[in-house]
Amino acid sequence: MNLNVVIVALFIALTCCTKKTSKAPLQTQKVFNGKNYWEFKTSGSGPLAQSGEFSVSAKEVQSLAPYRSLLNKEKEILFVNIYKQFITQVEKKPKKLKLSFKKLSRSPSSILNQFGIPAEPQLLIEFSALDPKKGLAEIDGKLIKKSDLDLNNYVWASFATEMFHYHLLSIDKILKQKIIKSESEKLKLSVQNYLDEHIFKELSKEISKEDIIQYQKKYSLDDSPSTQEMAKSRLLEERKKRGVDYILEKYVMELPVVVNLEPPQFELEVKEEWTPFIGNPKGDLVITLFSDTRNSGSEKTIRELVDLTSRYQNLKLNIRPLFSSEDQIQNMISQMHFCVWMKEPSKFQEYFLRTLGDQRENTEKNLYKIASEIGLSVDPLKQCLISQQSKEVIDYHLKYASYLGLLSGPIVFIDGEVLHGAVRTEDLEKIIHRKLQIPSAGVW
Repeated sequence: MNLNVVIVALFIALTCCTKKTSKAPLQTQKVFNGKNYWEFKTSGSGPLAQSGEFSVSAKEVQSLAPYRSLLNKEKEILFVNIYKQFITQVEKKPKKLKLSFKKLSRSPSSILNQFGIPAEPQLLIEFSALDPKKGLAEIDGKLIKKSDLDLNNYVWASFATEMFHYHLLSIDKILKQKIIKSESEKLKLSVQNYLDEHIFKELSKEISKEDIIQYQKKYSLDDSPSTQEMAKSRLLEERKKRGVDYILEKYVMELPVVVNLEPPQFELEVKEEWTPFIGNPKGDLVITLFSDTRNSGSEKTIRELVDLTSRYQNLKLNIRPLFSSEDQIQNMISQMHFCVWMKEPSKFQEYFLRTLGDQRENTEKNLYKIASEIGLSVDPLKQCLISQQSKEVIDYHLKYASYLGLLSGPIVFIDGEVLHGAVRTEDLEKIIHRKLQIPSAGVW
């Protein structure tokens, strides 16, 4: 059947569907009936990515402006790792550090300060002072190569994840641009005319009031007429992008896209008996969250992660505390969480979620009140908290977080990849689909 006929018929049907505002929750990965989008096969040669007759080279990805910015960031991260491992953590402080790369965009002291690393005032730092073929750095005559660095830390893992995600986004964008161009040339149309006539024309331009309200709520926007128009415009643009992705993935592209790239492989140390979890205890995909529970951003991330464990039944969410040693309220709350985990683990999830939020007023009294409301035995929990039975567990997690270089949460580790800051649910779901090989490409 002619592809354009398929597209028109399909989008007439989809127009009806897109007017619906309610959507049944995903219970398991079995609800998807699409295709796997990515397949990773690392080799020493060939294109960076391949989909049928279309390919993407490493040079194409590296020619884009964001890549140059990432290379500058990589130099900063390498500098931080070199400094921490071979300057800060050695007893006899070196006198001279020669680096093979050019001067950084910021001063060394400001970069070190960002990662909580004290600068050594007596150290002389020279940039572009070493042949890159010899190594990354030279410290008092000793050559340092990249293979000498201990890169199993949060700083490097976070950067490696950012670089990896950049590659995937770039590959996806470049491939789809090439395929759209090829399809438009077959019909002797410009790319824009092809999109307008054969994809966008069939999409519904109606945006419901409920969709606009949900968008405003998601991004904490006011309910002014100008904001409503902005929300409508953005939702229409999102629908256009979704329409293009849907058609290409379902009818045009050869999937999966084979990628000559290795995903990040960061590994965490986990003491199972000291780490409470939510979700499937035997889940194939382990997500680890380092976070406090009082900050509004942390609370939002926690609730979204817990929601994902109910929607995807193959997830295990490890909960690990991360907060300042000076935050005594959070310390008390976290100790209580672990007391509940040790005494009545079946009640942990409910108690954990009920105690999210600031909890600034009458903290201890409120913690006991919530325990009583959900049917926990309060006296054993009081004794556990007063005697600080869970203090050692808290200390273990905080010390390990410090060892990794974690300063503040929420920070999410997903099978070797790291997300931090304002973690979006859609980004988490993309990783979940890729890691669990959920066939969600070409699904509306």
